[in-house]
Amino acid sequence: MIFSVLLFFLSGLLNSLMDTISFTHSSSVFVKKMKGGNKIKDFLAAFFSEKWWKLKYHDAVEGNGRAKWTVFIFKKRLQYNIPVQVCDAWHFSKMLMVFALCFATVL
Repeated sequence: MIFSVLLFFLSGLLNSLMDTISFTHSSSVFVKKMKGGNKIKDFLAAFFSEKWWKLKYHDAVEGNGRAKWTVFIFKKRLQYNIPVQVCDAWHFSKMLMVFALCFATVL
């Protein structure tokens, strides 16, 4: 029971993160704290950016096609599209929110 309530609370926090990225990104903590300087801050600035939808494309350019993961299995090189859920914070938060709601409902 308590675990379900915590998961519902977590889903609300994740939803507020999605709203912050979508509607008030320019004045949020993500812009103020993640100014350039090193590779980690640059990555986090891109991950939490308001131009999140471009990150699913190679070099963030729509005409270049989808970004790919390369996997080597039995000496074969396979390429798969990177799932949108791991390209940016908005989709990642949405994925975690849905998982939290599903687990809270089941429990």
